[in-house]
Amino acid sequence: MGRKEHWSCVILIVITLKQNRTSGYTAEKLMRMFNISHSTLYRWAKYFRDIFPNSSLWKALRGNVRSDVYNNSLPGSLLQFFINKYVFEHIGLIKCLKFLASDALFSF
Repeated sequence: MGRKEHWSCVILIVITLKQNRTSGYTAEKLMRMFNISHSTLYRWAKYFRDIFPNSSLWKALRGNVRSDVYNNSLPGSLLQFFINKYVFEHIGLIKCLKFLASDALFSF
């Protein structure tokens, strides 16, 4: 994977783990694990909370997933949708990233 794809994957995983804190992934733990700052984590979370759900990209893609992928739980519910479709979780992650593949998605 290239640099951009690597960071897309990290962003998707970090924000999903932050949303699903049941596994003990606090903001501090995620910042240490991925060597990112609080402002970076906040910016990524804000993007998926406020910007992406209202984007033309998401509006164009929205009809291709089940209705239980909620805007207020992106990207976690979208990633879970893809993971549930495939036997192996890493395949679901790859399919989710391909689904979201766009020059505009992670350019924030």
